[in-house]
Amino acid sequence: MTTTERTLMNELKKIYDDHDFVCGTMSNCGSEEAWDKMLSFILYSKKHNKELNPDDILALSLSLGDKAQHVIYTHQVPDENTCTLIV
Repeated sequence: MTTTERTLMNELKKIYDDHDFVCGTMSNCGSEEAWDKMLSFILYSKKHNKELNPDDILALSLSLGDKAQHVIYTHQVPDENTCTLIV
């Protein structure tokens, strides 16, 4: 297990400690590159005090897993700030 994989799994458990959620998210992403992007998004969100929920993470994992070109994922938070990840 890589450091990225282990760190992402720990961060996912902090969002929602559910085996199916963590495994499903990891599986949806499907690659080290996608895991790295997901982890970067989660850490960026935490750094800027943006709360993420399982739906945010699952939506992003599906986009990353599809390897869609130029996907823009925006996380809207109650105070109208956003976190954006361009994949």
